[in-house]
Amino acid sequence: MSRSLPMLCVVVLLVAAFAGDALGKKNVVRQLGGACGEDSDIVATCDAGLHCSNGNCAMNSFLSDASRSCRDIMIKAGVIGSRDTVAVHDGFCYKSCDGMYELAMDATPVTERLMRQAQVGSQAFADEFAKLSAGDKAKFKAAEDKCNSCGKQCTIGASFLGRGGY
Repeated sequence: MSRSLPMLCVVVLLVAAFAGDALGKKNVVRQLGGACGEDSDIVATCDAGLHCSNGNCAMNSFLSDASRSCRDIMIKAGVIGSRDTVAVHDGFCYKSCDGMYELAMDATPVTERLMRQAQVGSQAFADEFAKLSAGDKAKFKAAEDKCNSCGKQCTIGASFLGRGGY
C-alpha cells in the first residue's frame, strides 16, 4: 500500500496536467501568410523562419543593417520594388551601376576611414578628405564620381558601411 499511494499521486498529477492543457487555449502553428496572435480560444504562433507581423505570419529578414538601409532608400526613391535586391559595398549602395563594384572595393579602406570619422558632405568630411594621400583621394573620387554618374541608381553614406547580407 505504501508504494501505491505515491504512484496514485503521480497518476493524479499527470491527469491534472493533461486536463489543464485540454481545458486551456489551443496552440496552433501557422504558415506564411496565416493569421497569428492570441484570442480567447487559441494561441497561433508562426512556424520556423517566420514572425508575427500585424496579425499575419511573415518571413524573417536576414538582411544586414547596411542592406536594409540601402533597400529602404532605393524603395523610397522608386528605383526598386519591395522584392528586389541591391548591392552594398563599404559605403556605396546601388542597384544598376556598371563598374561600381570594382571601384567600391578598391576604395574600401579609404571609404571606411572617411565615413567613420565624418558625415559625407560635411565640412569635417572635406577636412578628412584633404588629409588623404593623392592615391587615396583618386580611389575614393573614382568611386564617388562613378556613383554620382549613375543617378538614383547609386548613393553613398555611412549607413552602408559593411557588406550586404541575406
